[in-house]
Formats: sequence, C-alpha cells, structure tokens
Amino acid sequence: MPPPAPPPAPPVPSARPPAVVWSLRLLRAHLVLAHLSLLAALAWTALRPQGLLGSVLHPEVLACVHLITLGCIATTCIGVFPVVLHLAMGSKLRADWRDWFLLVAVQLTATGVASHMALGTYGGVQWSALLLLVALLLQLPRFVLPVLRAKVPFASKLGNLLAWTNLLLAVCLGGALALQHSRTILPTDPLDAVFAHAHLALGGFAGTLIAAVGLRLLPMFLPALPPPSWLALCAVLGLGGGGFVAGLGALLPGWLDLGLWLLAGGAFAWLATVVAMLLQRRPPAPANLPPWMPAHLLLLCAVLSFAVALLLGTALHLHGLAASWWSTYGAILLLGGVGSLVLGIGQRLWPLAQRLHAGEGQAHRMPKPGLAWQTAALWTLGLLAMPIALRLGSPLLTHGAFGLLTFAVAADTWNLLRKR
Repeated sequence: MPPPAPPPAPPVPSARPPAVVWSLRLLRAHLVLAHLSLLAALAWTALRPQGLLGSVLHPEVLACVHLITLGCIATTCIGVFPVVLHLAMGSKLRADWRDWFLLVAVQLTATGVASHMALGTYGGVQWSALLLLVALLLQLPRFVLPVLRAKVPFASKLGNLLAWTNLLLAVCLGGALALQHSRTILPTDPLDAVFAHAHLALGGFAGTLIAAVGLRLLPMFLPALPPPSWLALCAVLGLGGGGFVAGLGALLPGWLDLGLWLLAGGAFAWLATVVAMLLQRRPPAPANLPPWMPAHLLLLCAVLSFAVALLLGTALHLHGLAASWWSTYGAILLLGGVGSLVLGIGQRLWPLAQRLHAGEGQAHRMPKPGLAWQTAALWTLGLLAMPIALRLGSPLLTHGAFGLLTFAVAADTWNLLRKR
C-alpha cells in the first residue's frame, strides 16, 4: 500500500516586502510636468531669441528663467526627494494630499510668475509666491524630519537642511521683489537684490540640494567610491551657506559679495568631489550594465558647464569681463550645469523607481536607450552651440542652438510618456 501523500506545504511569504510607500504616479507627474516647463521655456527662446540677445532682465527672459527654475528644477527636486529618501537614506515618506498640493502649487506659481513677468504685471507674482510659501510650509517638515533621523553622513544632512531653508528664503525674497515694483521695501539696490535672489535660488537651493543628494546618489549611479567627507562638507557649507548669505545681501548691504565668494568656494569643492568620484569609478553593478550610458554624458556636460560658469562668474565679479557676458554665464549655469544634472539624474532614477515598484500593480514603462542617447547627443550639441550664438549675437544661431535643446527635451519627455 503506497504511503500517504505529504500535506501541502504552507505558502512561502514573499521575500520582497512591500517597502515602497511613495507614489510612482506622483513621481512621474513631477517629471513630466518639469519636462514640459523646460520644453516651453526652450521653445519660447528658440522662437523669440531677441530678448535673450538683448538683456538678461528682459521680461521674456525672466519669464523663461522662472519656468526653468520653478517649473522644471524645483518641481524635479521636490518630486524625486521621496525616492532619494528611500533609496539613499533608508527613510520612508508615504505620499499624501500635501504632495499633490505642493505639485499643483509649484506649477501654478511657475506659470503665474512667468506669464505676469512676460506681461510686466507683478501683482500676480506676489500671490503666486504666497501660495507656494503655504504649500512649502505644509510639506517641508515631512522632508526634514526623515533626513534628521537618517543614518547618513553629516554633510548630507546639513546640505538638505540648508537647501530647503534657502528655498523658503528664495520664495519670500521673490515676493518681496515683486512688491518692490509698487513700494520700496528692500534697503539695497534693486539690481543687487535680483542677483541675490537668483544666486540664492540656483546656488543656495538647487546647487546645495544637488550636492547633498549627489553625495549619496552619484557613487551609486556612476558607480564610484564616495568622496572624502571633509570635501563634501566644504561643498555643502560653501553652496548652502554662501547662498544664504547672498540672499541676505538683498537685505543687508555688502553681504552679497561675501555670499558670492562663499558660493564660488562651495562650487569649486563640489566639482572636486565629482572629479574624485570619476577618478575612483568601480565596475557597474549589475555587471550587465554598460560602463557608459547617456546619463554619464549629461553628467559630464554638467561638470564642464559648472567649471566654465565658475570661471565666468569669477571674472564678471572681478570686472574682468564686459556686462554682455552675463547672459552667457547665466545660460551656461542654468542649462548646462543644473539642467544637465536634472536630465541625467532623471534618466537613471526613473528606471530604478519603476523597478522598485515592479510587481505592485504599477504601470511598467522602461525608457528606450535610443531616445536617451538622442537626448544626450542633442543636448550636448545645443550646449556647445549656445555660448557661440550668444557671444556672436546671432538670432539664426540662437534659433538653432535652442532648437537642438528643445528637441533633446522633447525626446526625453517622449521617453517618459511612451508606453512599453
């Protein structure tokens, strides 16, 4: 008589716990809207380059700058931060209505500020700044507390805290600059206040957050060994502290120069950390990943652009270059430096975020490598042509340079929207 069959084995629980609590749909919304804002600003400049060829303070130029800084850079930073918390800091942040409210607020602010600046009406800018300030005050405690609890180097914690503090100050200063058109409330020269606001937003917020997050993400994405801790601390202190001091330069005469020098020192230290990581690269993991990817080309564009912008900014500050170089400096810093990093980190982070969500009922749309290389190649060509066009003052070359940048972002946007 055959032995009785053994009882069925109990089901084995899944080895992969449902640890992901942030929303993939929310991340994709941030990335797509950020790309659309960047696309609108680049296409606007490609079709109407006369403003940029005339003055960096032209209303249309200011409108496009805010589409890029608020609509693209700030939206991307806010959107990827919960993923960075999970991936690089071991903390979790569950998505709720405050995340969606902040996304709507930053997009409404970007479009509102851009449209009012293009029209030369600043009343709407004040209300837009107030809306964004309320949304940030609701959300930033949820960003800061997990960072404080995370087991990460002190430089990364300090950089994150300084970056979000500087964003709040930049929003308040932007609202004050809008009020300045109807009444005098700032004790410094209006042009100095504008430059303080710009460097606070770009260096104090975006640059500091990129440096603080990059300390955790770049060794993972390159891959490479982490940079020395003292060098990383110098980078976030210089960028975050320098941006804060530069922002105070709109309120305290004489502080702008000190802030700009601190920013320059922080930027130099951050470039040194990136170079240290590039010199200490490790084999890719998993091993089937290619050693060079489109995101690496975009990162290289960012590093070279930051280096050129640092040299140009120092020369302009020392009055070694004519004032006509300000537009070239701003374009290289904004698009070549920060813009390249936003595109490059997005290309690596979006596929990784989808893999983390695999098997949880989320749509799985992996980027297409050909479109990613098209983005990197067109973006690089556009960045090479852009300073030449601006220095020659040629509308035709400016059409072409910004047209290349527009098509690069369009390809990357399609990669985000594309179905499998």
